[in-house]
Amino acid sequence: MIPGMQESAGPPALPNQSSAAQRTSGIPAGRRLAVLVLGMHRSGTSVLTRAISLLGAALPSDLSPPGPYNPEGFWEPVGLQQTNDRLLRAAGSAWLDVAPPDLETVPPETIEPLLAELRQGLGRSFGDAPCFVLKDPRLCRMVPLYRSLLGELGAEVRVVLALRDPVAVAASLHTRNRFSFHYGGLLWAGHMLAAERESRDLPRIVVRYDDLIADWRWPARRIARLLAPFVPPAVPDSMPSPVRAELRHHAPASGDAFDPALGALLRTIHDAIAESAPPDTMDALAAGLAERSAAIAELAAVEFRAQLLIPPHTNVPPSDPLQVRSDMAAGFDRLYRRDAG
Repeated sequence: MIPGMQESAGPPALPNQSSAAQRTSGIPAGRRLAVLVLGMHRSGTSVLTRAISLLGAALPSDLSPPGPYNPEGFWEPVGLQQTNDRLLRAAGSAWLDVAPPDLETVPPETIEPLLAELRQGLGRSFGDAPCFVLKDPRLCRMVPLYRSLLGELGAEVRVVLALRDPVAVAASLHTRNRFSFHYGGLLWAGHMLAAERESRDLPRIVVRYDDLIADWRWPARRIARLLAPFVPPAVPDSMPSPVRAELRHHAPASGDAFDPALGALLRTIHDAIAESAPPDTMDALAAGLAERSAAIAELAAVEFRAQLLIPPHTNVPPSDPLQVRSDMAAGFDRLYRRDAG
């Protein structure tokens, strides 16, 4: 249990919000639906969120501004995203950490104000919309927390998992963030396995990035069925496309960006999620990833610390940069000794 969650005073007062979702008919009184888009960064979560909004789910009122790598927009609430970053930082982590954050290590006097910010942020972003879509790739590591917060608002939660080939994701992260391919692959796997594990008992579907790009109308019909009766019947043929052909970026199809063992594991994880493999299969894959990650934990830790100290990640700086540099130097020394031996 995350400190502070069990002591909630209840949902905040919610302002009125005009949206297409409010005009949806046939929703039982008092019911609300929160659609969580869960997926790794650079996996098409933005275009998927836009597609869901075109079906009738309300977008946040405080949208993040577009950026060089998302000129059409991120379609996520800037307030919640910033608080999520601070929450991860309080746990000694960040969105680019391959190690999962442990929010239970954050002391109550630190986490409780952040939880209050999240509650208020949900109210500001979505008002009283009966159906809304919430996207931030950081949520993959925070599903239990957000399920609790949304439950306080009386919202039923359903999930759309955004799935993209790990090679393509790693290539995109390498271009945008200069991560090594191996680091990007590990980051993808950690996010996807956490999202899969924590949403198994919820109504959900998996949407493959390639399917969304090839013809968004077929995934849209599947999404509309998931959202019923909170959105009208889907007529995507008459809706504007959320996909712009000139913004499609394709990474090499080859998996040789990774070493053979890691590449095979990532491919198996991808296929298992795509096929909605049973929990025991997914748990076995998660155990395999944990074993693989442990073998290269020192390398990943050094790359994480290095990334925190250079752009573009200076917007999520560590609380003590000098200590991070010291830890990084110590990590390099251990790696030098290991390689020399």
